[in-house]
Amino acid sequence: MLNEYSFVVFSLAEPDLPEYFFADTQTLTIQVSHQEGDTLLTQTAFVAGKSEDGKVHDTATVEQIIDYLSETQNIQTAEPRLEQDISNLSKAELIDQPWLIHNSLLPNGVIDLVAKYDELNNGTFYGQNRVPQDYLLHQKECLTRAQDYVGSCEAISNQLISEADQLDTPLKASLRLDQLSRSHSLNMAVSNPQLDAQVFGPVAARYIDRARLAVANGDMQELAKALSGAVRHDTSTSCPGGPQVNPFGFNATIEGLAKDATATDQQEDKYGALSFYCSKGHLNTRPKNHLIERCRVCKISVKCS
Repeated sequence: MLNEYSFVVFSLAEPDLPEYFFADTQTLTIQVSHQEGDTLLTQTAFVAGKSEDGKVHDTATVEQIIDYLSETQNIQTAEPRLEQDISNLSKAELIDQPWLIHNSLLPNGVIDLVAKYDELNNGTFYGQNRVPQDYLLHQKECLTRAQDYVGSCEAISNQLISEADQLDTPLKASLRLDQLSRSHSLNMAVSNPQLDAQVFGPVAARYIDRARLAVANGDMQELAKALSGAVRHDTSTSCPGGPQVNPFGFNATIEGLAKDATATDQQEDKYGALSFYCSKGHLNTRPKNHLIERCRVCKISVKCS
């Protein structure tokens, strides 16, 4: 079936979500899964469901997409019991309404649905009132940028493995993943000015700007202070964590993240500190009693001279 059709889910944001869940843009996700040979591939696109002037367009535009595809007879519900008319469904119910869309309409995967969304929404770009760009070129740029996160993903994995004896439940592991992801995301924001610092909150964004300036000036002491401030005031979150106090051994609050970051910075072994910054300002954390030769983010040498 998935050799011929793609499995598609539209996930729309509820209007009363807290501000840390893309509330300003009421972002929806379009997820497309299909089979290539023996491999199942899943792509996800984030699209604004609300324009800058406050007009909400997510439900109406998704309905238009489904109506358009129904007219071409290239869409069907994934289960016979489901109805193609979604006008009476809540946004929560829509998540349980998967679709099968013929692959001939999605030669480029999920971005073809994004392009149709924008077309039906009066020429937006990923749901926002921005100058339209080449979707394939934009996707290529995003994939290139994603490679910058490989080093951080490896560092997070190594950190989780080193703490495995403390992460004895899936919830603990999920919450710790949220903490580490936030910490590394902050470091990525410092090293990449193209990333929007506002996603961490207005106060944290000012600290990130200070940290970027410190990197440019080679001031590692100021960089550490600015990063600490950004961690304390970071209001971002992710699905694993959320803004909750974790009763399972790790601090899940912003203040707790700052304490955890400080504690990690102070950990040492026979070689010295376990956490350190490369000459470009990227935070690195190495396993205890093991050295690393290159920065996990930018790959420059961090060997002792």
